[in-house]
Amino acid sequence: MWERRNEERVKLRIWVEERVGETVYYQRTANISRSGLFLEGTIPHEPGTRVRLSFSLPDMDDVIDLEGEVVGAGKDQTGMGIRIVDIRDEDAERLEAFLKDHLGE
Repeated sequence: MWERRNEERVKLRIWVEERVGETVYYQRTANISRSGLFLEGTIPHEPGTRVRLSFSLPDMDDVIDLEGEVVGAGKDQTGMGIRIVDIRDEDAERLEAFLKDHLGE
């Protein structure tokens, strides 16, 4: 069962390129945090599925590339939670800076 994270999330609606094996999907985020993100309006993959995600945050030109793991789906809705399992240091720093700006830290 998917356990919800206690970290603060930033509402964010951006397009994300998702790769599962050789298959490419274009998904839309609902929110993002230090540990993961939620992709809305999609039929979820099985929990444990590894995915590669690529996206640019608002007002940033650089592309963030990370590996995530599907941790579950929202109750009574389409979409899936993704836990970040591998991210380059420079991408983690970009994500952290974005979150600090939007969480008021």
